[in-house]
Amino acid sequence: MPPVIDVNGWAVLVGSVAAMVLGFVWYMPAVFGKIWMEGTSRTVTGIEQAKKTMNMNLIFGLQFVGWLLGAYVLAHFAGYAGATTAVAGAQAGFWAWLGFVMPVNLGATLWDRHSWGSFAVTTGYNLVSLLIIGAIIGAWR
Repeated sequence: MPPVIDVNGWAVLVGSVAAMVLGFVWYMPAVFGKIWMEGTSRTVTGIEQAKKTMNMNLIFGLQFVGWLLGAYVLAHFAGYAGATTAVAGAQAGFWAWLGFVMPVNLGATLWDRHSWGSFAVTTGYNLVSLLIIGAIIGAWR
């Protein structure tokens, strides 16, 4: 039976907030948003129209819950790995990204026929988010 892992709830919360803030910046048109839009056949006009019909509070809320869940699981990975520093936590985030997130992003890119640019933007965001969350979790253990 695996050991019981003590999860620092504050680290999970702060890491999740950091991932959301990063996402707001990462996907801005002036940063990587234009590359992502072009690669997924989206336009600024189309996104603005979609926002009018979508419940953005619900979408952002569910995305935040997703990051909370991911950070909580990453805290377990980091605990099993004995990650007690920011660097070791970031390494746990890297391995979680490489083994679980990147292959899913790759599959979505291939099957949805998105560009390699949009793949790089999406998987890059996920990588940096997991590195940050992992570093926070490791530093706060």
